[in-house]
Amino acid sequence: MVHPGGVKTNIIRNARFYKSFHGGSREENIDNFDEKFARTSPSKAAARIIAGIKNDQPRIIIGRDAWLMDRIIRTFPVGAQSFLRRMAGR
Repeated sequence: MVHPGGVKTNIIRNARFYKSFHGGSREENIDNFDEKFARTSPSKAAARIIAGIKNDQPRIIIGRDAWLMDRIIRTFPVGAQSFLRRMAGR
């Protein structure tokens, strides 16, 4: 199973936005998202996936953000959702 974090692709650029959560223009929001969250290049993500398959790993985690989310959820399975909600509000 692949758990991707922020991978720099055009998925966000091609998505439809009906509401801006932080104000600003659509392009500013996309650039801000890319800068903060989409830090892994597609080639690095692909290399990580291939290495995980070759090593017969049942879980392949892509990027520090996905690794951190995985650790938070595994450490605090009951309170993780409310914690992450509070963090997203900052």
